[in-house]
Amino acid sequence: FNINKTMLCFLGNNSTACELCESVIDIVRADVIISNTTVKDLSILVTTLCYMLGGSIIRSECNFIIKNINYIYDWIIKKMPTKEICAKLRLCKN
Repeated sequence: FNINKTMLCFLGNNSTACELCESVIDIVRADVIISNTTVKDLSILVTTLCYMLGGSIIRSECNFIIKNINYIYDWIIKKMPTKEICAKLRLCKN
């Protein structure tokens, strides 16, 4: 998995739930497109991101994303935009 330091800085504790969702979905999307990643690997990726970011609020949102990773994977495969995915997860407003 390619998680760069710039992305981690952007995802710091000051991010809103929507910003966190969009950033995580973009990372997941890139991994699906570039590496043809499996759902299991995506769960590991998001878990790793959450661990690196820390914080109870981020952990809660990340756990929610992990629980919905099958839906997220399907939506990414169907080329659903990131903003729409996060809106479906109710982490962003439409």
